[in-house]
Amino acid sequence: MLRPPPDWPRTEASILDELSCEPIAVELWLCVRKVRMWIEAPPAARSRLFRRSARESGKERRRAVFSGYPELHEPLRTFAALAANSGAIDPLALCRACMQIADWAAENSLEVTSLHFATAAAAVAPENAEAANLAGLMYRRAGDWQRAEMFYPRAIALARRQRNATEYVCGHIGYAALLYSRGIHLEKAVRHLNTAARVAADNGSFWLAGHALHDSMLLHVQRSEYEEAEAQALRAAELYPLHDRRFPHFVVDFAFIQLEQQRFTDALSLLQRCVSVIHEPAVKALIKSMLARSYGGLGQKEDYERARREAEEIAKTYPEHASVVYYHLAEGARACRSWAEAERHARRSRELALKRDDREMLRLSERTLVLVVGQTGIHSVSVPSGSLPDKLTRELAARLSRWNPQSHPIRRRRVFRNQWVA
Repeated sequence: MLRPPPDWPRTEASILDELSCEPIAVELWLCVRKVRMWIEAPPAARSRLFRRSARESGKERRRAVFSGYPELHEPLRTFAALAANSGAIDPLALCRACMQIADWAAENSLEVTSLHFATAAAAVAPENAEAANLAGLMYRRAGDWQRAEMFYPRAIALARRQRNATEYVCGHIGYAALLYSRGIHLEKAVRHLNTAARVAADNGSFWLAGHALHDSMLLHVQRSEYEEAEAQALRAAELYPLHDRRFPHFVVDFAFIQLEQQRFTDALSLLQRCVSVIHEPAVKALIKSMLARSYGGLGQKEDYERARREAEEIAKTYPEHASVVYYHLAEGARACRSWAEAERHARRSRELALKRDDREMLRLSERTLVLVVGQTGIHSVSVPSGSLPDKLTRELAARLSRWNPQSHPIRRRRVFRNQWVA
C-alpha cells in the first residue's frame, strides 16, 4: 500500500526572507499560501475561499512582478485563476504551475522557495510521480534526508503503477543519489542505478541511461575507484545528447575526478569552460572553489586567491553547496601550504557537513583535516594522465563549446530532477 505524502511544514513565510521581501517575494508567498488554503479546505467550500484584492498596493505589486519576471507569466496566471475561481481550478494545472515556480527558483538557487513550491505540487497532485520526484530532489538538496527518503519511494511506486518509465528511472537515480550523499547503503544505491540504466535503455531513453551512468561514476569516485569511474564517464558521454541541460554538470563532475587525482591542468581546462555556461549561483560558487583548488595545485597563488574570494562571496548568499565549496578551498589552501587557512576551511566544511548529516562530505573534510594537521602538502605539478582521461577531457571540452540547449529544446523540463554536482 502506498504511504501518504509527507507533511508540508508551515514555514512558507521564509520565502519573504530568502527574497528580501521584494514584490516577487510577497507574490510568491501569497501564491503558495493560497495553494495550502485550497488544499486544506473541504471541496464544497473552495469556491468561497478568496476575494480578489482591489487595493492599489496589490495591483502595483502584481504589475511589478509581471514586468520584472516574464518567464513566470504562465504559472502566475494559473495562481490568478485560482484566486478568481478557486472552485473550478484544475488540480493538474495548479500542480504544473507549482513545479514551474520550483524549477525557476532552483535555477536561481532559491532553496526555500523551490522547496515550498515543490512540496505544494506534490500535495496538490498526490498521484503525480513527477511532482513526487521533484519534492524528493528539493528536500535532498536542502539536506532534509527524512522527507526526501519518503518522497522517492513514493515516486517510484507511482511511476511503476502508472507505467511511467521516465519518472520510474528518475526516482531510482534520485534515491541512489540520496543514499550516497548520506554515505549509507551504497550497495543498495548501486542496485537503484543499475535498475535505472537498464530500464532507461530498454525504453530507448538513452539520455536517461547516461544520467544513471553519470551518478554511477560518482559512486565509484566515493570508493576511490577512479579507473572504473572514468570508464563509466566514457559510457555516459557516449549516451548524453549534445545539448542535454545536465551535460555541463557532468563535465564538472568529471573535472572533480581529475582533481581528486591531482590532474589540475585537465580539471582547470574543463572548469574554465563550465563557469561560463552554468549560471545557477550555488553551482557557480562550487565551480569557483574547484577553480581555486586547481590554481592552488598548479602553484598559481594569485589566481587561487581571486577564485577563493569569488567562491566565498557567492556561497554566503547561496549556501546550498557550501560544505563542498569549503572542502575544495581547503584542498586549494593545502596545495599552497597555507596551513591555517586550509584548516579553517576544512573545519568549516566539516561543520556544515555535520549540520546536514552529509556523511560523504564529512568523510572528505575529515580526510583533509588529517592531512592539514600533519602539514602534508601535494605535488605542485599534476600527476600524468592516462590515455582515457586525456582523450575524454578533449572530447568533453569540444562538446561543451558547442553546447546550446536554448536553440535545441530536446526535453520539456527546464531543470532535470536528479541534478547533482560533486
